[in-house]
Amino acid sequence: MTKENWTHYKQTNRTIILNVVNSAPVNNNINNDPQTDNKSMWNSIKLIIDSTKLTLNCNNYKSTKKTIGSLLRTSQIIQHEDQWKINNINKYINERNDNLVHNQKRMINSILDRKPQRIHLDRLQYTDLITKDLKFTNDPKIIEQQTIQHFQLLGQTRTDVDNIPVCNNISELPPYWQPLYQPIQHKHKHQMI
Repeated sequence: MTKENWTHYKQTNRTIILNVVNSAPVNNNINNDPQTDNKSMWNSIKLIIDSTKLTLNCNNYKSTKKTIGSLLRTSQIIQHEDQWKINNINKYINERNDNLVHNQKRMINSILDRKPQRIHLDRLQYTDLITKDLKFTNDPKIIEQQTIQHFQLLGQTRTDVDNIPVCNNISELPPYWQPLYQPIQHKHKHQMI
């Protein structure tokens, strides 16, 4: 089969299938009645025969039967896919509407297409002070110790913190801080609360 024949064949089958799908009766068989299913199937087959303008004779019976069967299966698959897409669209619309009322955070994350990020505090990467090696741990005691150390240092190195002078009296403080730490000379009633 040449490339032109193959393109023509694909376009013809696609047109036939879409015509059948668009004009096929909707199957509202709630009770799963086999008789209703058969009527729907025969109506689809009739539509396929009418739309393809096939002539049925003894010479082309098997090939026509095979063509009709393949077109029917394809049309049923397309119908199921369309129904599945519609159901999914409705499901996500209802879910978003429900989130609008009950869970605004999830709705905003969905609209902005972002995934919630979480901080995991059950494991830690730290540098051992003795060996200077990078280590991982999930021991709660070490995690607590490292957390306390981190907040005591506030982004500084241990040597910077150790070099901070220790003040034993107010006069050793920098001049800016001295008035704040001076004891109150006289107490007024409005200052005492």
